[in-house]
Amino acid sequence: SEILALLRFLDSPIDNLSFASFILSEIFSKASGIGSEEIRDFIFRVNGRDKEKTSYLYREFRQQYPQVWERLIEEFFRSVGFIPLYELVISIFSRFNVIKEFYDYQGFFMRFLELIKEQEEEHPGISSFLEFFDRTTDEDLYVNITENNSVKVLTIHKAKGLEFPAVIIPFLELNVK
Repeated sequence: SEILALLRFLDSPIDNLSFASFILSEIFSKASGIGSEEIRDFIFRVNGRDKEKTSYLYREFRQQYPQVWERLIEEFFRSVGFIPLYELVISIFSRFNVIKEFYDYQGFFMRFLELIKEQEEEHPGISSFLEFFDRTTDEDLYVNITENNSVKVLTIHKAKGLEFPAVIIPFLELNVK
């Protein structure tokens, strides 16, 4: 959801809610070194200003935190629409150290990339992909994770050619004479 918030912002920079969701995220906090309390204060300060003047949160953020904006967001902000979505998301994962910092969720990140790749022809842009993603079913998002040290139950035919350190064959009887 944090990566989706960034993509929604990049698709529509005037979407203050998506930008706020992203800068309040764990992914952003770890990469930027800015605590969520400081970001929350920043958002409330910007939101509390004159309501008649339309204020875009990203512009205020860019002005308040220019080094963080330049280091983490500027490249994506400028390159949206010029590079394929798959490459953009891989660059985001790399810039924010997503795989390293959130290793426990690696399967979900990889499935997200697979989904982008699968939908690349039909939904090439961010807007199109986000519309697809909002309509997708849970089955499409399912992450199939198998542990190396897990018990695998297979038929003899499926196990043929595979190697395991231990094999248990239930109900097997050998009548050796």
